[in-house]
Amino acid sequence: MELFYNQIHYFMHIARENSLTESSVNLQISQSTLSKAITKLEKQLNNKVFIRNKSGVRLTPYGEKLYQFLLAEEKNWQQFLKNEQESSIQINGNFKIAAHQTFFMNGLYQSVASILEEYNDINIQCEFINSTQAVKAVIKGEVDFAICANPEMHPDLITKHVAKEFIGLFSNVKKISNIVYYNRETINSQKVISKLKNSKCVEINDYEIIAQLIKSSNHCGLLPSPVAKRHQLQFQHLSNVKHVEIFLIYRFDMPKNPSRELIIKKILNHYKTNN
Repeated sequence: MELFYNQIHYFMHIARENSLTESSVNLQISQSTLSKAITKLEKQLNNKVFIRNKSGVRLTPYGEKLYQFLLAEEKNWQQFLKNEQESSIQINGNFKIAAHQTFFMNGLYQSVASILEEYNDINIQCEFINSTQAVKAVIKGEVDFAICANPEMHPDLITKHVAKEFIGLFSNVKKISNIVYYNRETINSQKVISKLKNSKCVEINDYEIIAQLIKSSNHCGLLPSPVAKRHQLQFQHLSNVKHVEIFLIYRFDMPKNPSRELIIKKILNHYKTNN
């Protein structure tokens, strides 16, 4: 079995290098040993795997088929080892994530749900608060992580940029009425509202309700771009009102352990995949 494994190992190395000479140097064995091993492999398979020429070697059609098969098996084996390594690490604990409910609605819930489904011993409590409150909660140690819009920098915090969005004035139709919905918590909302002199501005402190009202009327509303996209609000009025930078934040002195690192990785991967 060991001899067969060596033959496969040598075969894969030569296939990558396309050279017996280079493989011999890298593997620190003689060319004759390599040649004999490949010859034995070809006899066992009853097929030629390499064509030898002056410039080196190249795979035969059968050799290419064997190489692709073994390459896939090699990747499966590496994934198996990775999974076994991860499963041997204890993933458990209770954690709190704070964010405005809009961030959860825009997809953060998917990350939380996948962690809870995959790891039975992890519990995550979600707190729906605005970004200013979330920053304070992390600094005080009341929550472990937070997703925040334009957070103020603080020496106790690690901030990781995860996304960029903007606040805009959206509608479901081109021709709109003078009714504008807005959320007081929206960044720059008061500045925008003060410019809409001939509009009737209605305060509704829930983005989802604003979006639903817009969809069913010719009214418009001040919304974060992901909310407008999720509700398929096609028309934007005025230029982008305000660009917003989104960050994952947590304390720099947060104890490092596999569970915390896993949550950070899952959240970062979620934003990387969806932006």
